Amino acid sequence: MRLDRLGRLAAPHAAGATRREVLVAGGLGALVLAGCGSSTGGGSNSASTATSASKGGGKAVDTVNWGIVADPAGLDPIGPNDYQSVQPMYQCYDTILQLNEQNGISPMIAESWEQADPTTYIYDIRSDVTFQDGSPMTVEDVAYSVNRHVDPRNESALAEFVSSVAAVTTNGNNQLIVKLKEPNAMWKYIPCLPVGMVVSQKNIEKLAASGSTIGSPSALPLGTGPYKFVSWQRGQAVNMSRYDGYWDKSKPLKVKNLVFRVIPDAETLATGILSESIQGTFQLNGQQVTPLVGKVQVLASESVNIRIAGFNCGKPPFDDPRVRQAISLAIDKNGLLQSTFAGEGELWNSPVMSNQWQFAKPSFEAAYEQLPDFTTQNLDKARQLIKEAGAKGAAGNIIASSTEQVAQATEVQSKGEELGLNLSIEKVGGDELIALLFPEKPPRQWSIACWDWGSDTPDPSSDLIIPFLSTNAISDFTEYKNPQVDKLLERQSRMMDGKARAKVLTEIQSQIVADQPWSILYWIKQLTALSNDLGGLSVIPTWAYQHWAADLSGK
Repeated sequence: MRLDRLGRLAAPHAAGATRREVLVAGGLGALVLAGCGSSTGGGSNSASTATSASKGGGKAVDTVNWGIVADPAGLDPIGPNDYQSVQPMYQCYDTILQLNEQNGISPMIAESWEQADPTTYIYDIRSDVTFQDGSPMTVEDVAYSVNRHVDPRNESALAEFVSSVAAVTTNGNNQLIVKLKEPNAMWKYIPCLPVGMVVSQKNIEKLAASGSTIGSPSALPLGTGPYKFVSWQRGQAVNMSRYDGYWDKSKPLKVKNLVFRVIPDAETLATGILSESIQGTFQLNGQQVTPLVGKVQVLASESVNIRIAGFNCGKPPFDDPRVRQAISLAIDKNGLLQSTFAGEGELWNSPVMSNQWQFAKPSFEAAYEQLPDFTTQNLDKARQLIKEAGAKGAAGNIIASSTEQVAQATEVQSKGEELGLNLSIEKVGGDELIALLFPEKPPRQWSIACWDWGSDTPDPSSDLIIPFLSTNAISDFTEYKNPQVDKLLERQSRMMDGKARAKVLTEIQSQIVADQPWSILYWIKQLTALSNDLGGLSVIPTWAYQHWAADLSGK
């Protein structure tokens, strides 16, 4: 297990993780707030009325300093792809395909693609692309890039995403052919993720021969993207410069230098935004962004990120669904959303968010309406459930790291006390929180964890199969076990008919919501702070996987 990487993971806003980071942690391989939520932010100082995009003015900009909250773990696509690493990587490396603002898929290195049969995907690769040293990119480079993840000798952090791949080949017609071992409903999104980042085979082999760790400060690879790596000062900054030979001439490409500055302290980051020493960041939460409204641009957009209180389903009395249901019903979730995230989001009742319903929206919408309601506080019902479970007087511990998480933990502790439970809070560092959530040797020693969850893709299964499939010993961090859910999760992954698959996914959703391994506290908006002098940014729900820097320009 590659648990040495745990200490380097850092999530947006707090110490949570995306699906990808969970997979890294376990050595397994490895975002329209629409719907039925009942609470949103408001008030004249709220970001709720902010736009989701900022129009550029077309002016040249010498340098953009972008704030990230921790040092990248590495800058090689097969390495530990945490939130801090992927932000600069997505500006250096183009992907085969890319996610868009509608939570759909758009062309990139592949100008078109098709699914030839249930297990065969064909990508038509562009012929006008060069690497940042001016050398031509070939379809063989694209195949090599994907095969780096497939080859077990490379120990790719995203190996789980390519576990269904049988072969990656080319056919002499500038086409990339991916053959799967069996149908995989998720595969269509995988080329948008770091698996699809294109590197130069010649450059990677040269860096490997040097003996340096690829993606480290001394061995920064070439990509085909609009910005190339210049240097990386650990703990300080990743410096990038514009590649004027970039193939996509529709991009403004007005920023000459792009610097990702490491600023772990949120107050310091917010101050930097106000002083204009930092021109933008994706990583301030609602409370931190609210004071910036009216002083800088604040873009409020969709996300696929939720805040949760996860229960250790393997530890009494939290192994009893009634206890989990009781605590979830007792929490004042609307109060938490207002007090910890300035109301910038909404209450939500499922691990699957409504902007992930696309391929069968009517089915998902109807199923959501039928879910038992855990968004509305109901202390009387909660007390009754604790009585039925015989759990009054039981004890447990809550782990939390960020200020937001500690506030969540305090609410859970307070409501637990009202139910007759004795819950203590353990405030830990971000690294320790990850280590506790994903120990090398279970069982886990905590009872409840306040944490952040973000999806890698627009597909509903992103929020179901990784955290709830019981055979995922590491990523199933709540130790949730339900044989019927396991069976359905495995089944849906091979289904290609959207309506039929939606029926299975909603059945899984219904069971998981009833079992409450997660109490979903609220679904956040993505809040992006941007200098008044910049424009051209339109943030997608899966913002961490966005190629955005080439769109920026001065006003």
